[in-house]
Amino acid sequence: MTDIERLPLQVLCIAQYVAFTRECEAALPGGKPALEKLKVSLFQRLGELTSYPTNVPLSTLKVKALVLLIHNMDVVDQLLKAGTTWPKDWQWCKQLCYYLNQNGAVTMLMVSAELDYTYQGNAPKLVHTPLTDKCYLTLTQAMFMGYGGNPYGPAGRGKTESVKALGNAFGQQVLVFNCDEGIDSKSMGRIFVGLVKCSAWGCFHEFNRLLPDQLSEISQQIQIIQGAIMGRELQCEVNDTPTSAPASLRPSTRRARATAAAPSCPTTSRRSSVRSRWPSRTMISSRRS
Repeated sequence: MTDIERLPLQVLCIAQYVAFTRECEAALPGGKPALEKLKVSLFQRLGELTSYPTNVPLSTLKVKALVLLIHNMDVVDQLLKAGTTWPKDWQWCKQLCYYLNQNGAVTMLMVSAELDYTYQGNAPKLVHTPLTDKCYLTLTQAMFMGYGGNPYGPAGRGKTESVKALGNAFGQQVLVFNCDEGIDSKSMGRIFVGLVKCSAWGCFHEFNRLLPDQLSEISQQIQIIQGAIMGRELQCEVNDTPTSAPASLRPSTRRARATAAAPSCPTTSRRSSVRSRWPSRTMISSRRS
């Protein structure tokens, strides 16, 4: 039985990410010849995956997801084009990098975030484009500062899917909520309380459909959560309800956790953590024009 048949897809992908980060950083000091050699190696692995014999639907799904790691080859092309020869160069630092530390934990580096092991299932992978990289970079830096994100663009362009894919990369559950005129500030407050307590990201689709008078009160609730994150407070009060993360997620027992909150502007949207922030969880909004 091969690793593809034996291991969950999430484990396979993380192993690929860790291996690529290690190999790429080892190749960078060698300049163009070393990176070209790495690219050839990646191309060979891609050929092995595309020719992998399987008639089992689950194994086929895993192979398709691993094939989409062809994005690693695009990263190498970017490094070659930029002439990158040092792991601290911006062209490399802006990538999602995975490291396996001495304790056996995986650390994801873009905002020095620790990857937790929330099982995500065998979810299909999102095709990675340069715009996806920009979206990831913007959202992770926003979370690092204790804020949220608001992907903006026409309908059907992948805003919500990009947020879900980033959550999957963080090993984090993402809960999607469709907003409409029937949702008031109290309903949204209950959602916020639930997100804080269950340590999940919230993705609010069609956020701009909320009524203007409700948006004002909801933005104040978000501000309370953001203030708790930035102040590393163990508890905050949302909708007149004292709320705190589970004891297992507090800084005393685990590394500081991150949560970003959706901005008060209109529509869509670890256990990952960002080292300089704390609790609740992320509410990321995505927006359509």
